[in-house]
Parts: sequence; C-alpha cells; structure tokens
Amino acid sequence: MNELPLTASCLCGAIKIEVQSQPLWSAHCHCRMCQKAHGAAFVTWIGVAKEKFSIVQGEAALIWYASSTQGKRAHCTNCGTPMLFWAERWSDEMHIARSLFDQSISLPVNTHAFYDSHVDWTIADPHLPKRGGPDGTNPLD
Repeated sequence: MNELPLTASCLCGAIKIEVQSQPLWSAHCHCRMCQKAHGAAFVTWIGVAKEKFSIVQGEAALIWYASSTQGKRAHCTNCGTPMLFWAERWSDEMHIARSLFDQSISLPVNTHAFYDSHVDWTIADPHLPKRGGPDGTNPLD
C-alpha cells in the first residue's frame, strides 16, 4: 500500500495534485492520441477515483483540450507537461500520467491498452496482457 496522500506535479512545479485513495489500476496506453500527446511510444497511466483527486496548486495553469468527443486531456501551460486524461466512458475516474507522481507507486502495471496501435520501434513488457480493438480493452492474446 502507498502512503496517502499521493502527490504528483508537472515539470515546473506550478501544478500540484493530491490523491486521497489508492490507485485503481495502472496500464500502458499505446493509442495514437497518447503517442502524439506525449511524444512517446506509449504512456503509463494511473487511474484514480475522481472524487479522491484534487488539484491543490496551479489550477489556473492547467489547460484542457478536447482530444475526442468523449475525452479530454490536460497539460501545464507553463512547462507543457501532459498530465491528465478524463473520458465520459470512465467518468468516475481521473487518469494521471504515472511518471508525474512524486513517490513510487506500489501498484504494478497490469496491461497494455490499445496495443494494436503500438509502434514497432520499441519493446514493452511482453508478459503483460495485450488489449485492443475499438475501445482498447478487448483481449488480443
């Protein structure tokens, strides 16, 4: 178990986040939107209960972008750090980029989401289940 609250912040420290509960899950997302938004092969997310999530500093520096009709992403306007994802499909959750947490999170990554969009120029953990399809969560194995 992780000691609470969990804290996360952007590169410049303008935005600080607290989570008052244990993470629900952690997954590597290989969707094209995550790849483009983060400039990376995949993004590792932590899902937390939205009601236990709060921005404790710098909310004015956080800008939201509607990346689809059902979802939006947030980044810091000062340093550009991509930070959050929220979607109607998981409306009771907030997704936080795992690398932003200020402490080690004891929950292991449990799956590859949208793996059918993965890039061929890197290798991710081959032992994790691979999910894909239109919603990114259908078994591919």
